[in-house]
Order: sequence, then C-alpha cells, then structure tokens
Amino acid sequence: MSSTATCQTQVLIAASLMAICSVALASEEPFAAEYQKYLDLPDVKAFAVAVEDSGAWVAGYSWGAQSINDAEARALTECASQAARELLIAADCAVIAVGNARTGEPHLPAATDVAYEVRWVNGTSFVIGATEELQLWAAFTTGRDPQAFLYLVNGGGAPITFSPERIRATVGSQGRKGPSRSTVRVFSAAEYEKKVRTKQAWKAALHGAAVGLANQPRVQTSTFQGDFDSHQPLRPENYTYGSFAGQITRWPSAAVYAAASQRSAAQIHAMDSQLQASFQAIAASLLRTHTLMPGSYYGGIVHVARFRGQKLLLEVPFGDKVFRVYFTMP
Repeated sequence: MSSTATCQTQVLIAASLMAICSVALASEEPFAAEYQKYLDLPDVKAFAVAVEDSGAWVAGYSWGAQSINDAEARALTECASQAARELLIAADCAVIAVGNARTGEPHLPAATDVAYEVRWVNGTSFVIGATEELQLWAAFTTGRDPQAFLYLVNGGGAPITFSPERIRATVGSQGRKGPSRSTVRVFSAAEYEKKVRTKQAWKAALHGAAVGLANQPRVQTSTFQGDFDSHQPLRPENYTYGSFAGQITRWPSAAVYAAASQRSAAQIHAMDSQLQASFQAIAASLLRTHTLMPGSYYGGIVHVARFRGQKLLLEVPFGDKVFRVYFTMP
C-alpha cells in the first residue's frame, strides 16, 4: 500500500477558494507528524520526501511491499505524483527511511519562527504570518488585475524599512507537457501608476471622440414638392399648370457651433475629473517603500501581472524574515 501527504489546508479568501501551505519550522522536521504515522505501519515499507526552501513539502510512503526495492520505488512514485499535483514543489523526492531505519536526510530550509493562521476580517479571509515582533496579513484576489492586500505590523523596538519591490511571485501550472513553474511580474507603485495612466489616456481619447461626434451640430435639410395650376384673370384661355420639387439646406450658425463646443468641453472635463479622482484613489492604495516605526503598521495593495496557473507563491521580505504564502486559484 502507499500514501501521500502535503502541508496544505483549505481556506476561503476574498470569495474565492484558495489554499495555504505555510509551515512553521521549529527544531523538528516539518513532516515529523506524517513520518510518525509511517513508523507505525507494517513492513516492508519506505518513506520519501521532497522539501522546498520555502518550507513547503510533500511526502510519499508505502508499506506491505514485496521487497525493499519495491517499497522504495512505490514511495518515490507517490511522492513525485503528489509533487506534480502541488505544482510549486520542484525539489526532488528522496527516500529517507526503509523500515524504521533512517537511510538519508532531506535538505531542510533554515529554521524560522514564523507561524501562520487564517482569520476572517470583515468578510475577507486573511493569512496571517507572525513572529514575536512582526506580522504580515495577506489576502489575494484574482480578476482582470490580480492583486494582493498586504498589511504589515512592526511590534519590535527598532524601525524597519519595507520595500515592496523585493516581493517575489511564482506561479505553478499544469499543462500538456506536465507541471511547470514561472516567475510572475510584481508591479512597483510607479509601474502600476504608468499602466493606469496609459489605460486612462486611451479611455479619455475614446470618450473625447464619442462626445465630439454626439455634440456635432447637424445640417438640417428640408425637402419640398407639389403641383400648381393658374388662370390669367384677363385671358381665361391662358392656363398654366405644373409641379415643383426642391431642397432647402440650413447650416448651423456660429452660435450653435459654439454651444456644441461648450457642451463637449464640459463633458470631457467631467470625465477627466473622474479619471483623476480614480487615479488618486488607486495611487493612494499602492504599497510603496515605507519605514515602519516601532508599534506602527502599514498596508496597501500590490498588483501582479495576469497569469495562467493553479498555484501562486508570494514571498514577502519584511525585517529579517521572509514571509511565504501559497494560494490555490479557483
């Protein structure tokens, strides 16, 4: 028989089903609980594991095999299969135990005292990473512009300068050629402001053209036609008759053109004011380099480029820690 395990638990974040895989590493191995279950299983058995530098891990183990070679092969297969499903696990699986005897040691990341939990706040589920002095609150939403809501708390005794330009994002995807990992662009505040300005410029140009056409004075053309007949009073024998048709074109006056121009200008100004207000609101929400004094907090939004993938890893350096949060896309 065989089994697999990972460190992930399901949470609901910003109305989308996501997952978090965050491990608080102490002196023991991150997969210690799973390994303890394995020790209670009957022979012939083997245990394989893969551990990322971020602390994420997968394990596969088998028992009741016909031979040691069979147990090792099945454990490696289960571990690799689970790693492929998790997408962001790129470390190789290795057998570290046969029977109840350790035969190898996995590569383990440096110990960290970051502990993670999930908490609902005003209808949004945040992943909270915390040490004795620092906290990171993180939520992520997908859509046209994927974005992370990040809030940082400095509970220590010294100022900390936070730089959002150091945030890294990695996406894992499952394609026809198998699982793959790639880096996703994280926009700085200046880069995202430029992106917003470009979009608003196109919107303003299209709006201006539409307003100009809508307010353009129209040339009025009237068509007339009819019949006529007449008799001369002094000569009754003279009789005149016929028909007529024609058009009369009335061009707008200068005053009409001036009024149309004023309407267009007013509507364009209103749109410009709306775009400027929108830009200011967006700019105010963006995370920037900021120094957090002891006992203070700071928060805002970081945007990432649109991506195709099922899993996302955010790595957020803060103080002397790197907070790592995993999300599974809906």
